[in-house]
Amino acid sequence: MRDLGEFGLIARLLPLLDASGPPALVGAGDDAAAWEQPAAVVVASADALVEGVHFDLALTSWADLGWKSLAVNLSDLAAMGASPQWALVTLGVRPDAPVAGLEDLYRGLAAVGARYGCRVAGGDTVGVRHETLIGVTVLGAVPSGEGGTLLRRDRGRPGDRLAVTGTLGASAAGLHALRHPGDLPAALLAPLAAAHRRPLPQVAAGQALRRAGVRCAMDVSDGLLADAAKLGAASGAGVRLAAGRLPLDPGVRAAFPQRALAWAAAGGEDYQLLFAAPPQTMDGARRALGDAGVAATEVGVLTDQPGTVQLLDEDGREVVLGDAGWDHFAPAPAPAGPGR
Repeated sequence: MRDLGEFGLIARLLPLLDASGPPALVGAGDDAAAWEQPAAVVVASADALVEGVHFDLALTSWADLGWKSLAVNLSDLAAMGASPQWALVTLGVRPDAPVAGLEDLYRGLAAVGARYGCRVAGGDTVGVRHETLIGVTVLGAVPSGEGGTLLRRDRGRPGDRLAVTGTLGASAAGLHALRHPGDLPAALLAPLAAAHRRPLPQVAAGQALRRAGVRCAMDVSDGLLADAAKLGAASGAGVRLAAGRLPLDPGVRAAFPQRALAWAAAGGEDYQLLFAAPPQTMDGARRALGDAGVAATEVGVLTDQPGTVQLLDEDGREVVLGDAGWDHFAPAPAPAGPGR
């Protein structure tokens, strides 16, 4: 697996799935799957968080962990333009897990669910010998007959503009600051830590983009470069990004000016939306986002060179970073933050 990688494994496994049964409107390989039902188009996604890989209880509270466990799944629904409805939670815990901590975990789940209109309807609880595991499945919907309006990774075309909501880099900077608390005063640490521990999925933005006619999007979870590469590959296009246009988080830029660009481009866990659209649609989409109180920045374009991902400086020279994004099976010096 270290040689094959996470996405190589997915490519090997998908052809083995039984194709019987009703076809999906959107199948494996996107942020969520979708299928048409008489009353609505159902959109579903699942994710798992493992202690020591996705989270470190020395750096996050149980309540924050509960928030993030559901928030990262709601981000997948946002990336499709769907409205959250229900969630199921599978909890794998050791016998010595603190009951009060698990209660706080569920308080965090309930808090983010209430904010975005998603009710935790049940799940499963099992015992584990070692690392705590939290698996979440979310169900959302768009109105019946509107399945063709879902945001998808494979709907981009060469010449489409690329844009991203919000700012980038705060979560990666927050994780670094939590691991090295002496690097920042408390006033600077607090907002970065909050960005890492309690991300805000862009549910309203996804719905606004879908209504504005955008058809291609995904969330930024593994890093802008890595996720732009996935969007480009699904759409059969290349990606060209302008380093000078990336919306760097102001707090990161102030606290870590030398690292802000790298964290914005490859840090991950921002849970913003990356989207592609023709110029006229992009202009309307940015107006719609503005009306919803969401900032968006154009950062590049899809090209007719499939398989290429370029990050260029203002002189057209390629910017080389040491990290291009997250892969679960690549060697890592330390556990990643929650939500990877």
